[in-house]
Amino acid sequence: MILVILLIGINSFGQIGSIPKFNKLRKKNITVFVFEMPCPQFIDTKEKYGFTIACSGTASKKLLKQNRKAIRQINKTYGMNWFKKNIDNLKQ
Repeated sequence: MILVILLIGINSFGQIGSIPKFNKLRKKNITVFVFEMPCPQFIDTKEKYGFTIACSGTASKKLLKQNRKAIRQINKTYGMNWFKKNIDNLKQ
């Protein structure tokens, strides 16, 4: 009986590390705004990476601050300067 409980516990603990990184970002509901005209088409980043890219006409202080926080969270999850290195790959 003890052996069965140990095996179940080890199996459950082993699955904790297999949770994809994007689930962390998806729970935080992160959106990065792009201020380009015309707005480029992006791949479905919500399903693949866990964050959303949206277009905005003008860059306000509030949106710029939100972008800095969002990009910081993305880079924290995927690695240093990940967003800057991959922004062109996210476009269709």
